[in-house]
This record gives sequence, structure tokens and C-alpha cells, in this order.
Amino acid sequence: MASLEQVWSTIDATLKKVSPRAAATLRRPATDKALIALEQALKVKLPADLRTLLSLHDGQDEKKRLPVLFAKTTWFLLPAASIVSTYESLNELHADGEFDDLEGSNQDGLVKPLWWSDAWIPFATNAAGDSLCVDAGPTKKGKVGQLLWWYHDEDFREREAEHLTAFFSEYARALSGGTLTVRADGGIVGDL
Repeated sequence: MASLEQVWSTIDATLKKVSPRAAATLRRPATDKALIALEQALKVKLPADLRTLLSLHDGQDEKKRLPVLFAKTTWFLLPAASIVSTYESLNELHADGEFDDLEGSNQDGLVKPLWWSDAWIPFATNAAGDSLCVDAGPTKKGKVGQLLWWYHDEDFREREAEHLTAFFSEYARALSGGTLTVRADGGIVGDL
């Protein structure tokens, strides 16, 4: 399997060809200072793939993150500072008891069947308050760095991909292979 850097090299080149507007939303790399601040705020060592992703692109520019980058609804990559604020908001809701009567479900045994876990690091979001998370605390059967969708109004917590490299490898294949298409506004749509 190609490295995450190689995968993103393909994504960057393809986006510049098929949707320069989407490519223009990607931010410059996160600084070492921003990555250290992120780890301190999360109180966890970043999984290597997430550190690499943020070292390539510190999310998308929140002022011009339209068109969407992700095919699945309207998903955007979060900058390090927004990862912190999203993570802190979800943890605050959890601490305040907002999730006390809610349970998550899991069929594959890879992700903890919780409504929210402080071991889930949201790195992408949509306009509805849902997050795509890196799992820093999986079950014994799971793997640190696996991805899961966290929906605020759905209880299932299933693994989406084994890690960021696998997820974005599929995205790169779909984008360069034409499975994903470009809308008139430059947004990327289709199913992976």
C-alpha cells in the first residue's frame, strides 16, 4: 500500500485537474507548534496517520470550504484548531450528561459501542454536527487509528476504514477513476 503522503500527492494532483476550486480550499500544512498544541488539548498522542494528514494539509479553509471535498454528503476536513473545538464541545456535552441516556451500538466488535468516547478524534465534519473520527481507543479487536463515523442522531458506531491511508487510498482511486464526479460548484460527489 502506498504511504499517506503518496496517496495525497495523487489526490492533490487530481483535484487540481478536476476541481481547482476544491483544491484551493485545502490549507497549508499544520505547524509543529499547532500539532503539539493539538496533542496537549486532546491529552493523547496523535495517531501517526492523523499527524501526517495534518502535516500535509491543516484541514480546509473554513471561510471557503465550499465546494465540498468529501463525496459523502457535505464533509470537510477540519484544521487542528477546529479539531480541538469540536472535540472539546463533544466532551463537554458528554460531561454535562447530554449523552447519559444514549447508547451506541456496534456489530463488528472493533469500535466501542458508546455514544461518545474521548478517544475519538474528529478530523472531518459536516454541517449537521456529525464527525468522521480517528479512534485512539478501540476495542481489543480494533486497531488504533481506525476510522468511524460519529452521527449525532444515529447509534451505530462501525469501523469505516482500518486507517486514514486506507480511507484516502479509496478516495484517490474513486476520484482519479471517475467514480466520484464534480458538481458545477466544484464539489465532489458520489459514493466510495
